[in-house]
Formats: sequence, structure tokens, C-alpha cells
Amino acid sequence: MVWGIISIKFINHKHQETALYFMMHREFGPISPEFSLWTHERNIMTPVYRHKLTGAESTEQPNELGGGILADDMGMGKSLSTLALITTTLDEALSWSRTASTKSGKRRSRGTLVIVPSTLIMNSWLKEVETRLDNSLALAKCYGKGRNLDVEEYLKSDVIFTTYHTIATSMKQSDSIIFHIDWFRIVLDEAHMIRRRETTLYQAATQLSARFRWCLTGTPIQNHLEDVGSLLAFLRVSQFENKSVFRNNIVVPFTDNINSASKNFAFLLDCLCLRRSQELLHLPRITEKYEYITLSDEEREQYDETLVAMANLIRDKVNRNPERRDPFGIFQAQLQLRLLCNHGTFQKPFTKRSKRNRKAEREDFLYSLGRNAEITCSVCGIPIPVFDVIGGSKSYSHPCGHKLCQECVLQNHDDEFLSKEWAKPCPLCNSKVGKETGSEIEGLSPGAENNDDAYFNKTGVSSKIDALLKDLKQNPMDTKSIIFSCWTRTLDLVSAHLKKSGIVYQRIDGDQVLSQRQDNMDRFIMDQRVPILLMSTGVGAFGLNLTAANHVYVLEPQWNPSVEAQAIGRVSRLGQRKPVSVTRYLVRGTVEVKMHSQQIRKVELATVGFQNADSGLAA
Repeated sequence: MVWGIISIKFINHKHQETALYFMMHREFGPISPEFSLWTHERNIMTPVYRHKLTGAESTEQPNELGGGILADDMGMGKSLSTLALITTTLDEALSWSRTASTKSGKRRSRGTLVIVPSTLIMNSWLKEVETRLDNSLALAKCYGKGRNLDVEEYLKSDVIFTTYHTIATSMKQSDSIIFHIDWFRIVLDEAHMIRRRETTLYQAATQLSARFRWCLTGTPIQNHLEDVGSLLAFLRVSQFENKSVFRNNIVVPFTDNINSASKNFAFLLDCLCLRRSQELLHLPRITEKYEYITLSDEEREQYDETLVAMANLIRDKVNRNPERRDPFGIFQAQLQLRLLCNHGTFQKPFTKRSKRNRKAEREDFLYSLGRNAEITCSVCGIPIPVFDVIGGSKSYSHPCGHKLCQECVLQNHDDEFLSKEWAKPCPLCNSKVGKETGSEIEGLSPGAENNDDAYFNKTGVSSKIDALLKDLKQNPMDTKSIIFSCWTRTLDLVSAHLKKSGIVYQRIDGDQVLSQRQDNMDRFIMDQRVPILLMSTGVGAFGLNLTAANHVYVLEPQWNPSVEAQAIGRVSRLGQRKPVSVTRYLVRGTVEVKMHSQQIRKVELATVGFQNADSGLAA
């Protein structure tokens, strides 16, 4: 075929050009012999094709075309490379759609079905199209109540966006249009979401029909090698659609001969996957510094008194029940001290009668699980990032105990309805769930005034927040800053200080529904009068492009540094034109210093582990 003309707006980086040509060759060929999984052997009787990894034989030449995995690091423009592929193959897609489908009862669409985790990420794709393509593509959404009304719209569109939730729920519906179309191409964004074969997401994705299939993910291996096996099964890679074949030929050999197994796995990935690091981008420099804070006399006194009180409390617990080990007591003690480092004397002194801060405990524990931690929606079965649960949003955690994704809660209501107070029964047990709404524009953010009188003192001092405000005021007027904290209470206190200083800001956290987050993010990006964005660390790690900012402030160290690293990666990525500064705050002589030392150790261990893996693959 003759490849279409590629818009210069897309191909302005060499690595994107490489990605486009990799994707074109994986769809239309030719496949180079060195990247072919099959070898041609000439026997006396008849030619035989033998699989290089499984040893399987075929008398007919296997078709190795059909798609693959684009696994570039976060921020390298995987969506942009995919849009370049779509625009380059528009004529081929149209020609293919005009021929009769070989799949019974299905009509062909020239469109590429792009499946995303949320409407927030869907909007990021739409902004890319608007910015780069000048309305040259016909777009559609397969989402919401009207998604099954007009099949012609999906047949005549070049790109159709939908969500994992939509395909999961649509799979169970007999009138679902999305499963009655033979798509020209299917693209899974954040494809690691289908890594577990037993989930509804995996089953729904694999049942969709398409000529070509692509997986976009910066983390093709989340926990196990079998994660890659699930992606290969979705891609319908010959031999590896079968779980046992992948396990017996790829996974199990690692227990016998790691060098040989590593070579085979590396070869498999070389054939089907393209992965590059951000080093290819030559991004503007990123400057990182630690700002050490000295507590005031009043803060130090309260910190030391809390340290003694918590030690006495733990000792009393041990004396009352010496047979029972209670590590949660130590966790609670560390949490109280860490919160004090942020809040100073605004935080009320700890006593034996103090109520436990359940929300902060939940936030801290779930953040320690890392950026890929998930729970499962009780209704549709799709994974929900824990960071969307820890904020306490009632749209996720139902009073009855069921965990609901936002789409399951909101799927039957429009935006006008969501702007009001409402209650809806749990789809599983009929208990009602309420939702509080609200969005700050120039004042205090939602949540900042909720029960703060019971939590914070009306007056006090926080040396850390004072240092933050001093740093913010030194920034040039034309720059934007993001402030990350894992605790919503800390964001509440920062909000109050910003308001008192007359500084306009926006806020994104787990208490907000997706539409709220999108609105607040858009205001921050587009409005030059809004220089500050407050963000829960974990929420900032999922699906957001924040290159409008170039100053990042991290208010406290995390037990799991991967969460913090990915949040920062949303700022330092393709499209960032300014040097990026990252400031981390640490309080001298406190638990934060020990945490920082553990952070360094974890990063060093992870680096060594990757180096060992790379050397094993290269051996």
C-alpha cells in the first residue's frame, strides 16, 4: 500500500517517526525475518513453518501482522503516535470498510475504537486531536445513555472513544452496538488494565472484533510476566492466545535457566513491542532540591510531647496484652508525627482521648501500596485506582460497603442533575448513596471547611507551609505551580493560607467526581490568573498532562516513592518547554528524615533490580 501523507504537526520528534513506522510495519508489513516469531524450514516432503519459541509447526505461513504493544515511558506521546497512525491510514481504513465483513452479522467500521480508563483521559485525547489535527478527523463517543442509538455514526467516524466501563457493561447487553461492529482498529490506552484474564475488562476487550489491535502502556509488566501474556492474548498473537502455552514456554523456564529464558522473553518483546525511555526526548532540565525546615519552638514542643504521648500509649498497649503484637500502634504514631510536620500547631495536641484520624490512616496506607494499587468495582468489575477511593468520595465508597466506580453511580444522570444534591440507591443492595458537590473558583476548595473546627486550631503556625508560601511568592508571575500532598487535610490547610494571602488556586483531589476534576484542571491550564494547583499526589499520577506548570512542590515524603515520581512525571514530559523545578520539604529532627533515607534506599534497590534484569536479557 501507499502510506498517506503525515502531518508535520505529528512528526516533530525522531522517536515518534520510529514509532509510526514500527506500527505501520506491524499492521501492513513486511515483517523482517529477525523480528519474525516463525522460521521457514524446507523438509523433504513439504515446507514447514516452525515457531522459534514454542516449537509448534504449521504447513501454512502464519500471519504475524495485526498490531502490537507501544510501551514507551510515560510522557513520550503514545497517543500522539497513535493519532499519526490513524491519519496515515485513513484511505486504507475507508477501503477496508467498504468490503463485506467475514464475521457473521457484523458491519465494518472504518473507525479506530480507542478505549480509555476514564472520561478525564478521553478529554485529553480530544484535546490532542483538536490541537494537532484542525478538525480533520470525524470523531464520536460511545459513552453514556445514548451510546446504542445510532450505529451509522460509529460506521462513518474515523475515531470513536469509549471507556473500559462502557465495554464491560455493554458486553452483558444484547442490543450493544459496540460488539456488533467489526472495527478497523482497536486501541487500548493504559492497556495493563486488562492484565488479569479472569476480569470482566479482559473478557470484554478480547470479544471485540477488529482488523488491527494495539496496546498502549508505559508499564506492560505490573507485577508478573503473565501480565504481558494477557496483552498478547488480546492481540491474538498465534500460540500465545493460550495461557498455558505462554506460561510453559515463557514463564516456567525462568525457574530453570534464567539466562536462556531472559533471551527468549527479550526476543518476544522485540518482535511485538516498542519501548523507549524519556532520555530520547531531551526535555528541558529538571532541577530537584530538598528544603530543610526547622520547627518553631512551639511546634518542636508539641512534636516532642506527641512523641512521648504516643510512646506511652504504645507501651500501655503492650503491657495490657504482651502476647499481641500491635504494629498498627507504631503506624499511628508515625502518622501523627508526620501530620504535625505539615500542620504545626494548627493541629490540635494529641491526647489519649483523641479520636483516630481514620481518613488520614486510610490515605497513608493506600498510598504506600504504590501507583498501581487498585480495588474492584462491586457492580461492573472494573479496577478502580485506590487514589480515587482514599479521598473519601461518596461516589466511590458506598455507605453499605460496596465500592462503586463513578460511571456505575452516575451512568443514568446528566450534568444538570449532578450539580444538585442527590441520592441514589446502591445498584446491588438498594441502599442510598449521597453525594456532596461543590467547586472552588477563587476561594476555599471543597472539603476545606468540612469539620475543620474539630480538627484544626483556629490559630497556629506551620513552618513548612510558611516556607511553601515564601517560595510561591518568589516565582515569576507568568509561571504555574503544582502543590502535591497525600493528605486532603494538608490541602485544606494550604487552601486556607492561600486564600488568606489572596492567591487564586484550583484543586483536584479524590473527593471530586471526574467532571469536577476536569473543570478545575481546565481552569488552571487556561486561566492565566490561576497560578496554583493543589493536588492529591495519587490523583495526579493518573492520566493527566500538566505541562502548563513548571514548578512542583512535594509537601511530604512518601513510603512508596513511585507515586511521587509518576506525579512529577505529569509535568516533565513531551510538550514541556520550560525548565522544571521540584522542591521537596523535609523537617529536621523528625520522622520525615528517616522516611527520606528509606526512600533513597528503595530507589537504589529498584535501580539495581532493573539493571540486573537488563543484563539478564542482554546476556
